[in-house]
Amino acid sequence: MKKNTLLLLILLYWSSIHAATGWYQDYVLFSINNGSNAYYWIGDNPSFGTQLDGNNFGTISTLRITGCDMKYWGTNADRTGGAFYYKIMDASNSTQIVAPTEILWNQNSIGGNDFQGTSSNAVDLLSNLTPGTTYKLHIWAKSWGSSQGDSWLSNGSNNYIATFTTPAYFKSYNTGNWATASTWYSSNDGTNNWLQSSIVPNSSGSLVTIQTGHEVTITANATAPGIAVQAGGKLTLNSGYTLSATNLTLQSDATNGTATFVDADATGKTVTGTIQQYLPTGRNWYVGIPIANGDNSTTASSLTAGGATSVSYWDEPTGAWVNDYAGSLTKGHGYIAVSGSGSATNNISFTGTFNTGSVPVTVTRTVGATKEGFNLIANPYPSYLNPCDLITASSKMEPTIWYRTKGAAYSFETVNTASGEGTNGVTGYIPPMQAFWVRVKANATDAAQNNSETLTFTNAMRYHANPSGVTTTVLKAPKSTQNMLLRLQVSNGVNADEAIIYANTNASNAYDAYDSHKMSNNSALIPEIYT
Repeated sequence: MKKNTLLLLILLYWSSIHAATGWYQDYVLFSINNGSNAYYWIGDNPSFGTQLDGNNFGTISTLRITGCDMKYWGTNADRTGGAFYYKIMDASNSTQIVAPTEILWNQNSIGGNDFQGTSSNAVDLLSNLTPGTTYKLHIWAKSWGSSQGDSWLSNGSNNYIATFTTPAYFKSYNTGNWATASTWYSSNDGTNNWLQSSIVPNSSGSLVTIQTGHEVTITANATAPGIAVQAGGKLTLNSGYTLSATNLTLQSDATNGTATFVDADATGKTVTGTIQQYLPTGRNWYVGIPIANGDNSTTASSLTAGGATSVSYWDEPTGAWVNDYAGSLTKGHGYIAVSGSGSATNNISFTGTFNTGSVPVTVTRTVGATKEGFNLIANPYPSYLNPCDLITASSKMEPTIWYRTKGAAYSFETVNTASGEGTNGVTGYIPPMQAFWVRVKANATDAAQNNSETLTFTNAMRYHANPSGVTTTVLKAPKSTQNMLLRLQVSNGVNADEAIIYANTNASNAYDAYDSHKMSNNSALIPEIYT
């Protein structure tokens, strides 16, 4: 009996030797966030790389299997091929999302009973997965032979499991509410697979684009790492809510103007970001800063770095331009930026805390100064501004806004703030970063004394580019008329000028708030007409 048992053990031992197979130095290669190949090992711990089992890739923009490098052996060199497998499960590891998929490899003998299986097949693991969702990635491998059968590298049939979270790319599907899924398309790669969304942007890596012509309104606290509002797009933050974005950009181009952000809160919330302004080359532009004093981009050098060749401002007390200015820029004050004369166009850019809430601007009239009382001020917000009621209500201000524009030649356009009527379609809706002229009246009690006024802009004066049916252009917004009026225009075939005669029941026969002085162009190139 003992002899038979010993013989049986010898036979079993001899059989196991001849049936032996194994694995060593086994890797799966990944490209993460479009990076170069990274080695993740499965099986026994090799000399380098990162363990795949239990690894969490985190929220990633791309995740691709770019190949494998696996070594295995079999007695009698009995290995004829191999493959690795992957599948994707949900975060709880209970529901299969992607079925087991086989990736065959190329087998090469590396001497003796050892073989190397390599594959360069690329596998996009994020394809068709839901944005902003956590998944489990399972990896295992198999080799096979003609007599010794299959050899599995499967972690005791538990597989090697890593965790990853898909990115959440969103772009507006139409105008709507931030917290409503039907407002959005979503994608897990930001390039393809755009589908009507079933979720809304959130803090889990959501990258958001608001497309040209769409307005998205925030009616609950919102968070997103990145928000890009395309030129002509609109973002509104309703009162009582907050917006947290690591990178918020308001874009600008020649066709659609500048994206706008309206903070509808009475006091304003702290929101930081970057706002661009497209400036065609070879001319002067009247500009202001849309970010808080002391933040980045609040010096004249920020304009010259963005393509302006020089910066100037009007000093009312001395009645003169201060040219080649290199100091700090002040919100609410107007400046002239001279864009370069090259063939390229320029986008100046400001980065910092967006201006919001009350912004006071003091304007003056200095007796004896050249062009006394004229002040160049600017819209301080990353949105349109309508200061007409504020200016009209002040007994110290002339009820007029003047724009300096340029076609073939510079010209002034006039807006009466009491009526809202303006020459050539210009209105009192001031575009973002646009500077404009106002004038302080002479002192009512003593014309020999200086006069001043503080105009305080508020969030209640802020709008997007198309309030109440207004259609925007790049630099000025025309407005549908509510007055009976006659427009008289004179043109030399190149340049034109306009005078407006209108009837308003609140106006008197004398010069009053419904009348505006004309600012002369003083140019032989531009005809002028006025009453």
